[in-house]
Amino acid sequence: MSEPSDLGNGDGISAPAQPAPAPVPPLTEPRTATAKDGERLEGDHLDGPLVPPPSLPLLASGLMNAPEPAPRAPRRRLPEWLVRVLVVGFACGLYLPNIGSFGLWDPWETHYGEVTRYMIETGDWVHPWWGYKGEKIGT
Repeated sequence: MSEPSDLGNGDGISAPAQPAPAPVPPLTEPRTATAKDGERLEGDHLDGPLVPPPSLPLLASGLMNAPEPAPRAPRRRLPEWLVRVLVVGFACGLYLPNIGSFGLWDPWETHYGEVTRYMIETGDWVHPWWGYKGEKIGT
């Protein structure tokens, strides 16, 4: 058992000293030279580990030995023809009710043109006016 150490917060609570973490071995060095067929180079570490071993906290927490999650059941998909029918039906429901409610031109286009002309005429580029009577648009 290790000796308790003072946490240094002044309330007299002490905790056991934590052991030093185990040193992690270095990763293997990559090969820099090429070998001929079947020939091994000096210092060839392909048989060694490519990643360091897991640290002690991971082993202690049980994360390394946790069971794999259960496989998911395959999702049932709608047939392609049904998806197409639903998309076309949604588009028709969205656009068909408004067909014919507006013409091919904007009925307010002439008003926008007059407001623009008046802005150019007066040099006031900030305040749009309509009708020359001092009425601001939107009031």
